[in-house]
Amino acid sequence: INEHKPKRGRIFFDISQNPDGKIEELLMTLEEGTPCFLIDDIKNGVRGCKSIAEYVHTVHPEWADKIIEINSDTSGDPEVIHYLENINEASKDTLLLSCSPSVVSGISIENGHFGGVFALLNGILTVSDASQAIARVRGAKEINLWAAEEGLAYEANGSTDPDEIKDWYRRNYEANCKHLLSFRAEYEPITGEWASPHFDLFCKNAAYRNLCMSRLRERLQARLEDEGYDL
Repeated sequence: INEHKPKRGRIFFDISQNPDGKIEELLMTLEEGTPCFLIDDIKNGVRGCKSIAEYVHTVHPEWADKIIEINSDTSGDPEVIHYLENINEASKDTLLLSCSPSVVSGISIENGHFGGVFALLNGILTVSDASQAIARVRGAKEINLWAAEEGLAYEANGSTDPDEIKDWYRRNYEANCKHLLSFRAEYEPITGEWASPHFDLFCKNAAYRNLCMSRLRERLQARLEDEGYDL
């Protein structure tokens, strides 16, 4: 088994109560003339990617044509689609690329343009999705990251045990029947359970998500260290 781990960049892992310090650091980095890539796992709200892009634009309206936002509001825009399809060329004129999880997978920025990489993780992405998100800028030497101590997006009853999640859905059938049937789950009267390999997988993924959310910062830090980042 090849256990070699490639050397990754350095992560400045902020454990502050909120990401305000990183937001100001982002602005200062931009003001120094360094193009920045921002991934933020929420869109709206005071510290969402959309709000941060608007904040930067308010402070520096002259940057309007150099700020690109990619989120659920813009991802269907033909110009944004073209930008993503040609991101290594199109992003060369971008000062701030502000993204929500819409861009977590499917793109790879390899042009060396973004000297500043920032990630604000409020607790929507799982640990594995978060690690993928910060790797969108290939070869980044430094990553500025803030993560909430605990996540927000729990599934079902919040349990970290797949069987307990299955039991919860079964006990709350009336409220969850449409959800259960969407997995083509069939009721087995002998066992009193809903059976479906798709539903089993869903419950395992839900348990993993809840495990991530319960101690997000701690688990993300361990994951990134294991992947070879210098924290």
